[in-house]
Amino acid sequence: MKLEDIRKKQFFLFDMDGTLVDLEEMNYRCFRDTAKELLLQELTFEQYMHFFAGVGSVKGFSGYIEQLNIRSYTAAELVAHYRAQKSNYLATRFDEVVTLIDGAMDFLQRLRALNKKLAVGTSTVRVFAHQILEKSGLAQYFDAIISVDDVVHSKPAPDIFNKALDAIQGTKEKAVIFEDSGNGVKSAENSEMDFIVIHNKGKNDAVVAGRKNVISTYTALLPFLE
Repeated sequence: MKLEDIRKKQFFLFDMDGTLVDLEEMNYRCFRDTAKELLLQELTFEQYMHFFAGVGSVKGFSGYIEQLNIRSYTAAELVAHYRAQKSNYLATRFDEVVTLIDGAMDFLQRLRALNKKLAVGTSTVRVFAHQILEKSGLAQYFDAIISVDDVVHSKPAPDIFNKALDAIQGTKEKAVIFEDSGNGVKSAENSEMDFIVIHNKGKNDAVVAGRKNVISTYTALLPFLE
């Protein structure tokens, strides 16, 4: 699809982290601190993007400790530590650690005014996804919120987006996905739906390199909705 054809779409599916809200620094900090405190490992940002971004904490930690052949802690134990840290950040420092992606609110408002159907498909667990969307003011725009808890196979499998589309009774040819991470883009590709990639400069440069339909702000799409 071409960006100027966006108005022809009826069903809009959004990843959350890095696509609607910027949580990358907080997420990386929580994963990094967990790896350092429990595993005595220095988790680089590149490792975070490879193992965790767009995948979810369970699958991420499973892949990380398998790659490093670590047996001192289980993935479940690491996830519990990570989620406790994240819960504390969201409860005490929400406005500091959660910011909206540029233009996201205006874009969602415009889509609702055009009677489009909207859903979230995120690798974040349900409790955090709903908390973040509610407190950021975004939840009101969505007809369905599908989290990693709602599917058997997480991204890069297409299950989350397929289920999100089913939840709003959509069809693939009239749907478009918004993503930012490498695993998320693979999930969109595997779903066989059109997709647009959000460029968060300095964070997912490698993901967007050489791709079409890349935007750095939703404001770029607003003229096509007129």
